Amino acid sequence: MNIRHRVGGMTGVMTTALVLAMAAPAQAQTGHVLPSAGATNMSFGGASTAAPVDAAGALQWNPATIGEVAEVEFTLGMELFVPKTEIASSVPTQTGGTFAGSTQSDFGVSPIPTFGIVHRPRNARWAVGVGAIGIGGFGVDYPADPNNPITMPQAGRTGQPVGGFGSIYSSYQLLQLSPAFAYKLSDWLWVGGGPAITWASLSVSPFPAAPPDSSTSVYNSASHAATSFGGGFQVGMYAPLDFGLGIGASYKSTQWFGSFDFNAENDLGEARTLTFDLDYPAITSFGLSYSGLDRFLFAADARYIQFADTDGFQEAGFGEQYQVTGFGWKNAWLFAAGAQYVALDWLTLRIGDSWNSQVIDNQDSFFNVAAPGIIQHQIYGGASFGVGDHFVLTLAARHGFENSIADPMYMPTGTGEQVMAGTEVKSTLSTTSVALNLAWRLGARK
Repeated sequence: MNIRHRVGGMTGVMTTALVLAMAAPAQAQTGHVLPSAGATNMSFGGASTAAPVDAAGALQWNPATIGEVAEVEFTLGMELFVPKTEIASSVPTQTGGTFAGSTQSDFGVSPIPTFGIVHRPRNARWAVGVGAIGIGGFGVDYPADPNNPITMPQAGRTGQPVGGFGSIYSSYQLLQLSPAFAYKLSDWLWVGGGPAITWASLSVSPFPAAPPDSSTSVYNSASHAATSFGGGFQVGMYAPLDFGLGIGASYKSTQWFGSFDFNAENDLGEARTLTFDLDYPAITSFGLSYSGLDRFLFAADARYIQFADTDGFQEAGFGEQYQVTGFGWKNAWLFAAGAQYVALDWLTLRIGDSWNSQVIDNQDSFFNVAAPGIIQHQIYGGASFGVGDHFVLTLAARHGFENSIADPMYMPTGTGEQVMAGTEVKSTLSTTSVALNLAWRLGARK
């Protein structure tokens, strides 16, 4: 049975209008927001809004806490992230059967860097710091697969009346520079803040956020990576109270980026510029910590991430020229908890857990096939080892439990989109990550 008979009824651009969620990571994240910064913060579940266990976590989640880390701390680390991503799809055939298949992503290992340094002069009421931290991103590499409807070659490339989307590739990287200043207003209150400058690189192939090629109805490639800088700010407060209780809160503004402009070409070899606007969402964090038990530290965070209010994440759908107009992401709550135990003078053990609400509804799974940010539950663990008088080596790992979303495919109509009856597209994701940090520290925590 040929492909035309298998998937009769889907034609041209209607079949190939499958969406790459260019800001949606296939990673152990809340959407495309990394829940932790570096190995130490990761081993603690990322719960550092009121628990400054290291420089990187303090700089990332609450600048007001940097004065409570150490007199001086310099940390440098790397996280190695491994996603396991699968896309499956099915369509009805003209004979009453089903044509179905699944394809694994071949993206491999993604490195995520972490750098941070903080300094509080002895007995001073102020502290400064700066971090350069990977804050999110994604990578997906689905090969063309004629046995999976969604990864069949595009119809316009084969001359057939039906087709899929062909191979799907995407790579998105975000690195944030965050200078910070903190001041101790009283014995129980720190305030802090600073600018946030973010660099991003994005490449996507095919690129459905622009109208398809007018001569072939094929979505062109944006594989030549486009880069952009974004800016914003962060502020926070931290109150280390009596009896070992700590309270913290912080706000990281939207990172407003310039447009991503891709040098592309159409199927006739003519130059074409593809443009996409994509910002990074604002994040509000609240935290509690307790250190009243000898050698123990406990912390819990709640974060609100405003995807739906951010450029690039508008309501999912198609425009009048068959281009994708948005990805339909929802605002999300994340809850994280961590526990630390100083087992020996040179050994500290940590565990953590986090859960977040679903960012992508089942009804929008079709519009996020390339990078489903669907992980909801993660566990964390790690240990720090004192090396000499000033060095600390930290090893950590985390696992994002498998999750799936599924819904019918859609086709553009020129005025919106229409459900393709009897079809389904399903994305499945699980993740594993390991990290290593080496820190140089001078002075005890205040």
